[in-house]
Amino acid sequence: MDNAAYEAARSRLGQIAAALGIPVTTFLAPPRAPITAAAAAEQEEELLQLFRKIGDAEMRERLLVYMRAVVGKTAA
Repeated sequence: MDNAAYEAARSRLGQIAAALGIPVTTFLAPPRAPITAAAAAEQEEELLQLFRKIGDAEMRERLLVYMRAVVGKTAA
């Protein structure tokens, strides 16, 4: 990746983090070991509970758009 592409990616990551209200470092954490089905179910439940607590409909929609994009990229 050349310097211009790196800077563009870094900038975009910063924008995504700002839109979500989280630090950029959230995206840079080392990957975890594969999880069990039970642990995945717990994560799914937590995700749903957190999503339901978001009172801002626009933020919920932005999160759905983001998740759809992530799924689209990982499913390809």
